[in-house]
Amino acid sequence: MQTYGYGPAEGSPASVDDAEPHYSEIVWQGPLHKQCDVHAQMSLLASIQYASLAIEDASRRPAAFMVLVRAAFEAAASAHFLTSPKIGSITERARRGVNELLYGWFQDWKTVNDYYGYAEAENTLQHIDKILDKTSAYPELGQIRRVHEHRRPRAPYIGDERPTISSMIDDLFPTGKRFGRYLYSAVSSTAHSQPFGFILTGEQKVLPGGTIGLDQEVKLPLDKVASFVIAVLSAIWTAETSVFARYGWAFKDDADKANQAFNDCLEMLNP
Repeated sequence: MQTYGYGPAEGSPASVDDAEPHYSEIVWQGPLHKQCDVHAQMSLLASIQYASLAIEDASRRPAAFMVLVRAAFEAAASAHFLTSPKIGSITERARRGVNELLYGWFQDWKTVNDYYGYAEAENTLQHIDKILDKTSAYPELGQIRRVHEHRRPRAPYIGDERPTISSMIDDLFPTGKRFGRYLYSAVSSTAHSQPFGFILTGEQKVLPGGTIGLDQEVKLPLDKVASFVIAVLSAIWTAETSVFARYGWAFKDDADKANQAFNDCLEMLNP
């Protein structure tokens, strides 16, 4: 990505869309399809960074490894969703872009509201309302759903609601539904400090007297590390393929590196 200056190649789908302004407003800082593209790039980079940190730390801190693997799955899923080859129109790309924008602002609002109170979160809520008000000028994007105003608020959206993260992770794998959900559930159990998560990492142990504790010295076996790394690399590769195709970038060097990484992991599984 850095090799190409993060810009689209001439004649690429992204460059074609850039030739004319679409849904360009100050409140969302330019065309909505650019929100889609830029967020996809950032998510792809984040997924690679999370995976790198997870692999580097795997043998020393199993719980940290699982949390970072989870983050890598989430970021790769977002990158793929926003640049998916299934997106057939600039309107659909714009809709996904604004929904991703709204989702991010809602998460910011929820965090500030939960920890500091409504008054501190008011500015974020006002910005969400500005985005929704401006979106109303483009009825082709879909109906506005102000579900953040409900008793049990969730992110507002336009048209179809943003898919759940587990279903987006499912789409990263060609093995059919529920494989991604299973992986996400497994790594999330550790991230949420569930007992099963610590069993999975090998950290949970029975102490004298029958109480449950954590073994601070435990290390993940290489075969378990390799299994999760292969899944993460596969997820990142799917996301990278979508992003690079959108920008018209060549990725032969990346393909060679990915194949080498897969082979290294397979050697761990079959020494």
